[in-house]
Amino acid sequence: ILFDGIDDYLPLTVPETSRDIDNMYVVVVMKTDFSVFTSDFDNWALLDFDRSNFFSFSVKDRVYLALNSYQATKDIFGNQIVNDGIPHLVGGTFDNADTVNDTRLYVDGGLDVTANAYDHSLPVGRGQRRHGYVGDGSEANGFNGGGNDYFYEGEIAEILYYKNANLSSSEINEINSYLAIKYGITLAQPNSYQLTGNVIAWDKDQPYAIRFKHDIAGIFRDDAYTLDQRISKSVNPDAILTVALDNDFTAPNLDHTTRSTALAVDVTGLVWGHNGISKNRYKNINLGNSNVTYKKRIWYAVDTNFNSSVHLMFSDESIVNGATYYLLTEMDGDGDFSNDGVLSPTGVVASNNSVVFSNV
Repeated sequence: ILFDGIDDYLPLTVPETSRDIDNMYVVVVMKTDFSVFTSDFDNWALLDFDRSNFFSFSVKDRVYLALNSYQATKDIFGNQIVNDGIPHLVGGTFDNADTVNDTRLYVDGGLDVTANAYDHSLPVGRGQRRHGYVGDGSEANGFNGGGNDYFYEGEIAEILYYKNANLSSSEINEINSYLAIKYGITLAQPNSYQLTGNVIAWDKDQPYAIRFKHDIAGIFRDDAYTLDQRISKSVNPDAILTVALDNDFTAPNLDHTTRSTALAVDVTGLVWGHNGISKNRYKNINLGNSNVTYKKRIWYAVDTNFNSSVHLMFSDESIVNGATYYLLTEMDGDGDFSNDGVLSPTGVVASNNSVVFSNV
């Protein structure tokens, strides 16, 4: 949803009514480049149940979480810049069982700030009825009952709010992994991509995760989250690879008429990342009887119960229209193609600065 920063907001039918938020996790998929700040309340808010009665979660140039525990409102700011026009997962937790560090802020699944909002075990809330607002601050004691008129400018794709769910760090990582795969967001590394049943689709403790940690994306099915990702590309501006189950790179993911190929088994898929080398650097090797020049940016893919062919599209201004390109692969994952590289027997002629390899 696009919010114009002028008068757009979304009132929620769901209210907070009691001093009973012992723990919470809120995570938002958002994008903004708003940068004209004249007060602490500019670009307010991603999710708000009234800062002075319950909590407000928003972004300025950084993540911001305000909590009220009857006695005082505590404002906690993150460190990492998020108003860069790139989609991010921004999250915040509160747990009154933790008397040392009860509040944490996250960006793309990585810990940004740890703080102690309260040095006691009081819950968040003041006991007054407040309906939630998205895109503005709430003063509403009934549905659409009034806001602060400090409007958010940017996009919000999804909001998840868990109240008194006592989520473990593993459960939070699972939620973040679902959102990251769905929206093509690279989790802050090192972070595993973990799906339902503690299935690890990308293992932060494996050597590949250290080397190929850039522009991570995936196609995946996870029924518990209604995740059915059939095409994906990292949202990072430097990403050039799109992977799809069907040989179509324009239809949206939810167009299952066009995207008729589905992952047949629950909790299955493919996750990939690259080595971070510039897309404009090249290397020459002798492969068999051929001299081969290839991009030094190398991708590594991890499959989870995955047995489908895929279609690959590389798109970048460095791809020369009319030139013929071949797909170079290897199996041991060491990035050395000179000893086990396999060059596709059929080349593909590039057009529109793109090249597509089908049924890989």
